[in-house]
Amino acid sequence: MSRVSHSPAKRLFTVAILFTMAALAVAYIFLRQPTGAVAEIGKPAPDFTLGILGGDYLSLSELRGQVVMLNFWATWCEPCRDEMPAMQTVYERYRDEGFEIVGINLQETEVTVRGFVNQLGITFPIVYDLTGEVYDAYLVRPMPTSYFLDRDGIVRFLFIGPMTEQEIEQRVRLLLYGTGEPA
Repeated sequence: MSRVSHSPAKRLFTVAILFTMAALAVAYIFLRQPTGAVAEIGKPAPDFTLGILGGDYLSLSELRGQVVMLNFWATWCEPCRDEMPAMQTVYERYRDEGFEIVGINLQETEVTVRGFVNQLGITFPIVYDLTGEVYDAYLVRPMPTSYFLDRDGIVRFLFIGPMTEQEIEQRVRLLLYGTGEPA
């Protein structure tokens, strides 16, 4: 049996092609610009309709009248994984008071997301941003990123990075009851 020989030049060319493709993918993610309305504090949150894990669709406008936390995340994001239990705890504590969390996953498969959600016992709605359009409208670059909306759908807080249970609860209480100060 003969052995295929790969010259150093061929290996270098292959590595260069792979590196170029990876650099272009990263540049695409970080440099693309939103084409429609963008999220701004003090302004109405851009509406969207996305598929929910397990079927059906959810529109942000359907949640008007509730305080909403939009959380942009991915399964490969360790800080996202770290903050999910705190989000679930606050969700369980305040969902009957008019609080909703929408976890917005960026471009991952349902199988991957379902395993993550089941492992962590997440019960709030998880939706898929398969095109990245919502990700762009909310100017999300690092994950996790969370937006807090008041009952009228106005963006009131933006938090970049993982949040503690106390940080989430302070914002929720302020929007639900007008008490507390966000950290």
